[in-house]
Amino acid sequence: DIEELKWPRKMQEMPFGLLMKIKQTIAKTSRTYADEMCASMFHSYLYARHIDVMQKFKMAHEIETNHFFNQCVKKEFMEKFCGFQRTYRAFCRLAHIYKKKRSEVRTNMDMLMTPICEADKNVICILESSGKYLFSVSDIVNIFNMSLLNLSYFVPNPLPVKNPYTNTAFSLVNMYNMYFFLKDHMYNVPVLFHCFFATNFDTPMFLCKYRDNIQNKALDRYIDTSQYSQLVVGLSDMIYEYSVRHYINIHPAFPQKDLFDIMKPYLRIFYKSKYSTNAQQLDYYKKILKIQLLNFFSYNPMFGSIVKHADSNRDTHIFNKMCIPYNTN
Repeated sequence: DIEELKWPRKMQEMPFGLLMKIKQTIAKTSRTYADEMCASMFHSYLYARHIDVMQKFKMAHEIETNHFFNQCVKKEFMEKFCGFQRTYRAFCRLAHIYKKKRSEVRTNMDMLMTPICEADKNVICILESSGKYLFSVSDIVNIFNMSLLNLSYFVPNPLPVKNPYTNTAFSLVNMYNMYFFLKDHMYNVPVLFHCFFATNFDTPMFLCKYRDNIQNKALDRYIDTSQYSQLVVGLSDMIYEYSVRHYINIHPAFPQKDLFDIMKPYLRIFYKSKYSTNAQQLDYYKKILKIQLLNFFSYNPMFGSIVKHADSNRDTHIFNKMCIPYNTN
């Protein structure tokens, strides 16, 4: 008897007679033409060896755009289809709630080692790999930035957004959950996050459409997060290129950390004048850098020189550090 069959079954192993009985059983419930179309959809699923989750939407689209069906039939079919979807989504939600209740919390601290719990307002619970992982707003921002603003030899190379605790890519569902969580808990979601959302979290498409913006933001992040010792070479290159045409007098013993803190805004423009992916931006940043450095050294041509030796000790120097604030306009 059909009612006694155990599901799911492999259709290719079933005899033809039993397949026909299943088809007839489904057809018996059809009262209208829309019912017959729904039954046809179910029957096609029975025969399919590989079922794509998008297949049902493709079928619904084909019916909706079929000129041989009148509007009444289309409307009735879509009402039934939407009813099926509501039921399906309700069961999915129920399954998610069950898994969430049964799963254990695998993290109780954020990425800054601050204790957090699932009930905290600014904490989201992500269900991944049969476990619950807690992330704060700042955690999500940092995770997205690390992946989307990745540079390979100063070339933008966004990486898949991964769970730092499992090193596996977040599912598309959880990507949406995290994005809308940020929307609810941040006054302004970073522009690139919204761009990533607009491309359906498709990394190659995201890079293709927003390469220039990604590059500029990635260079900003590189300057802001790198230790000054990593940027010494770039700083030296910038000063050398400027000194070819203009006299400057920065002593070799001038403290590197102090020099970096003072020249950091100019170094940011220097990197963009070298590595921006847009030709117009390259020209723009080169002009801005030239003007800013000219103003800087015109204000104090003796910047970086030794003022005097402290306490008559020739190994201890006092340097000229007077400078104008960086002009952001």
